[in-house]
Amino acid sequence: MSTDRNTGAAKGQAINLAAADARKHDKESDPKYIYQRYIYWSALCEAIQGSDLDMIQEVIDSKNFDEAIKLLKESLK
Repeated sequence: MSTDRNTGAAKGQAINLAAADARKHDKESDPKYIYQRYIYWSALCEAIQGSDLDMIQEVIDSKNFDEAIKLLKESLK
């Protein structure tokens, strides 16, 4: 899959995940929340789709994984 297609797929996934996130938290009428979640999911999707399985496993196994995700979430509030 080409980089442009990966980016497009990541953006589409981010939109779907942001919408699902908004529905889950009863925020589907809150554009700011949806945009914030889109940015979060977009960054995550692009990172995952741009990595091979070994790199993804390294990230998961990292002792700093939970802290990095926490910082990412806090930065988007």
